[in-house]
Amino acid sequence: LFLSLSLANNVGNGLAFLNVPATARSSSLGNTMFSDLSNPSSILINPSNTWHQSSYKLSLNNVIFHPELDIQLNHSFLSFKLMESSMTLGFIQHGIDDIESYGDDAIFNGYISFSDLAFLIGYAYKTSNINWGISSTVISENFSNIDYESSYYFQYDIGMSFINMPITNTIDFSTGITLK
Repeated sequence: LFLSLSLANNVGNGLAFLNVPATARSSSLGNTMFSDLSNPSSILINPSNTWHQSSYKLSLNNVIFHPELDIQLNHSFLSFKLMESSMTLGFIQHGIDDIESYGDDAIFNGYISFSDLAFLIGYAYKTSNINWGISSTVISENFSNIDYESSYYFQYDIGMSFINMPITNTIDFSTGITLK
């Protein structure tokens, strides 16, 4: 039995790149709270789900778009175990090159580039069937070739997950919550 309740103030507009699933597994399972359980990339949805039993885990992902679009989206995550807890580091790069730029009079001004970068750090701890986690993210948004100052955003997450809580001998229950 599976139940997931998500309450969050989701990012949007230019920061929507954070909502793109970081792995093929997460994407195929609907990018839900438990679709990437025990994977360092799950820091994007719930930092408590990054807890794992391995000494370390590494996740490198590249989303490939149509070659003529000049879009890059790369995810890199590393998680390592510290006794009963785990630390996770992450980096996300999203960029679009060769965006046509036009002035107020619809005169072609050349091409610009757009880039988003996100640096993530998280901590997760496990007690029995309950995972606890916190994370922090620094996000940078940049345009090149135009008069635009870089924008910086900060995101803090607190998460908790109840994993495999037995209901009967053959049925268990998992749920979680993330505060962003």
